[in-house]
Amino acid sequence: MNNNVIKLFIALSMSLSIKGYSQATMYDISKYKLPEMRRHSLDFNLDISGSGHSSFYDVPDTSDITYENSSGNSSISCLFNYSFYNNSIHWQNEASSALKLGINTFTYNDSTIERYYAIDFLVDATNKYYFSPKMFLGIDVYSDFQYYKNYSELISNTNFLPLKFGVGRIEQVQDARQAIYLFDKLAKQNRVRADVGDDDVRKFAEFISILKNKRFFDSRIRKAYEIEAVDSFLSTNNYTLKQDARYFTTMTDFWDYGDIPVRKSGTRLSLAGYPGYKFEKNDNGYRDSIEWKATEENDLFLFGGLEFTYEKPLNLRWQTSLDAYSYDG
Repeated sequence: MNNNVIKLFIALSMSLSIKGYSQATMYDISKYKLPEMRRHSLDFNLDISGSGHSSFYDVPDTSDITYENSSGNSSISCLFNYSFYNNSIHWQNEASSALKLGINTFTYNDSTIERYYAIDFLVDATNKYYFSPKMFLGIDVYSDFQYYKNYSELISNTNFLPLKFGVGRIEQVQDARQAIYLFDKLAKQNRVRADVGDDDVRKFAEFISILKNKRFFDSRIRKAYEIEAVDSFLSTNNYTLKQDARYFTTMTDFWDYGDIPVRKSGTRLSLAGYPGYKFEKNDNGYRDSIEWKATEENDLFLFGGLEFTYEKPLNLRWQTSLDAYSYDG
């Protein structure tokens, strides 16, 4: 075998290995289609804080009289946040709700000067029924209730019931992005095979989508279960080359952050109508010996028009998003 043949063989081998390694990165995540799935998430946050200040001073020309000035501030707030996402052939549902409660108290010289209460409850849901692969009917819900009370009082409630008819579909594709990151980063460290193609990425992404549907009440148990499941998938399908600390730390890192933020793909055009109702009452009460008159507002409204949404992942890092609206009413 002469030198020219050997050089040609080496060149072909190098080009084939480079091509095999780049296939996962070249996978077009905009073409990924989610399997039928449901995802639920419930978060709870509690914040308790406080501060205080005291100062002492003596009365001039006396030695036994000392005055103290003190002030303090304390607050308690809690937040409940629930989100839901459902994707199937005929239904797309996305919902979020949040309840926020808060109390803030300010004191001066052991007397309560002002206490502030706040309640905020928000519900935002979109529901689309696809009677064909691209045509849909939508009924959405939006409601925001707010209550604030200190020396004055404010009650506000805004409600929408959007009705839509349209064509097109938009789906979340961040699971495909995460599958590519896991394959590529582990392959660069020689922990998994580099010769993966589009079908490998699609199957791995579908596995990730289904895995994330499972619900747990303990985030630590969830994390351990998911990492074990991903490792099992890679090992069972003969992708794994070496399992060590680097293998698991890399996997954990890109499992935690490889799907952030949510990525979407698709186009949607719809004719929308927005019937709604708003109530607001503002009672300023008494302040500085002045009585303020309460105001009250009740409004029914209706507007509508065309809505257009376009989502296109250009690559793993860049996203094109366009929202266009034309309303009248």
